[in-house]
Formats: sequence, structure tokens, C-alpha cells
Amino acid sequence: MGSNLLLELTLNLMKFHHRNFKELLSTVETRHDEFYRNAIEKVERALVSCYGEREISLQQLSATFRRGDLLEMLIL
Repeated sequence: MGSNLLLELTLNLMKFHHRNFKELLSTVETRHDEFYRNAIEKVERALVSCYGEREISLQQLSATFRRGDLLEMLIL
């Protein structure tokens, strides 16, 4: 969700500070649902990239988070 916020406001993480916090918070409050849906879709696409369309067990999902595989897929 955070990356969607930064893209929306054309900011990078280094420009996130107390002087623009109110603007950032206002954007999150008004667009939360959209940012959340986009984040869920991105995670779903990353999981499909890792495992394909098959059912994923909780053990596999846990290992994916523990190893950081999902983070690599989200960055790509």
C-alpha cells in the first residue's frame, strides 16, 4: 500500500517526512480501499508467479514469507 501511496504522490521514501505527513495521511484516508485492493492483487500475482495456479499449503506460504521469496517477486 505504501508504494501505491508514494507513486500517487510522486514521492520517494526519502521525501517522506513530517512536513508532508498530513497530505500523505489524507490521501491514505480517502484512497485506502483502492490502495488495499491494489496491494492484494499485487501479492496474488506474486504468489501465482511463485507457485502457479495450484493450491498453496499454509506451510508453503509460511516458508515463502520466511525466505523472503514474495518480496523478491513484488520488487520485480
